[in-house]
Amino acid sequence: MCSRHNKGPYSLFSIKMQTILIHLPGIIFWRLSPTTKSSAPIPALDGWCIASPLCIHGQPQGRCDILAVMPDGTIVVHSDTLLLVSDGENEIEPDKYKIIASVTRFLNALRVICGQPKIPLSISMFTLPVQIDRLVLPEDLPTLTTGGAIQKHILFSATTFDHLRHASDAIVNDAVSVHGEMINDAAEAAMSSNYRSAIIFSAAAVESCAGSILDAEYERQLNLSDHGPERRYITIQVNRNESVTKDPIYLALRSGTGEGGSRFLKLLHECPLYLLGRSLLVTDAKLYSKAHSLYRTRNCLAHTGIVDSEKENLLTVDNDGAMDAIDVANNVLQWFGETGTIKPNSGFVRIADDDIAE
Repeated sequence: MCSRHNKGPYSLFSIKMQTILIHLPGIIFWRLSPTTKSSAPIPALDGWCIASPLCIHGQPQGRCDILAVMPDGTIVVHSDTLLLVSDGENEIEPDKYKIIASVTRFLNALRVICGQPKIPLSISMFTLPVQIDRLVLPEDLPTLTTGGAIQKHILFSATTFDHLRHASDAIVNDAVSVHGEMINDAAEAAMSSNYRSAIIFSAAAVESCAGSILDAEYERQLNLSDHGPERRYITIQVNRNESVTKDPIYLALRSGTGEGGSRFLKLLHECPLYLLGRSLLVTDAKLYSKAHSLYRTRNCLAHTGIVDSEKENLLTVDNDGAMDAIDVANNVLQWFGETGTIKPNSGFVRIADDDIAE
């Protein structure tokens, strides 16, 4: 039963339930237990939750196609339909604009949490609430492990109910990062053979991540009662009634330019060295050099749309270059303590292998 307080997971044993079907312009890959009766809340859509798409497998009103049965018994499916459920006591029909806004925001969070770049971010249509007696799972779901192979990025980014709950929490806590969106934009572009955009978005993800992490840490330290001798926080009287505390050293580093007039490299070396006590150049010079190449390639593409073949250490504008760009961005995000995305086009894994793990 769904809770009006949006806490989960919930068990779908309730009778007198209401359902809404959300039809999407694309598909979501899922990895689910064939017996789960859990659901996950949608923030801002009080009393409504997302249920397992397996409940609409074989039903005419929605699409849920089974791709594979894994050795652990979970089923990988893809579906272009979201099943929303609410307990029968919730008789208030949600506003259509609220449904669209809440679901699309949830889809964006889910895309970042899963690292599944092609999760659609819009809605094709949705049904009006329908009263049902009970939500049931099909009894004829397959149980034998599928043979063959499945794309690695599909398997490891397939949505689970843990992902759904993490997406709900991320929305509630306003924790869906811009760099998380951008690195998935890069992966989506690479999957569509839009290699220029993949490289540009990868560089933007690095810059956004470094800037946001550093600025958040600066604000945290700024609010400490004891700044310590290693910082240079000063308080300046702006007028009779107002004063401002700041660290002019960090602000100069943050706004200053480095090699070639770029602020990008300072975000990886001087700024974190001063604020965090570590530098990417010092701890991983090879990755620092690759990040520099990524940024230089991004500049070429942003300004001219092409890569100058006479310049050294630039990425190629093809699948290899796009994969390298995503690799670099993922590794830099990890260095800052953030999560990147599942690398697309990374080959296949045998379904029958017992060592498949996320």
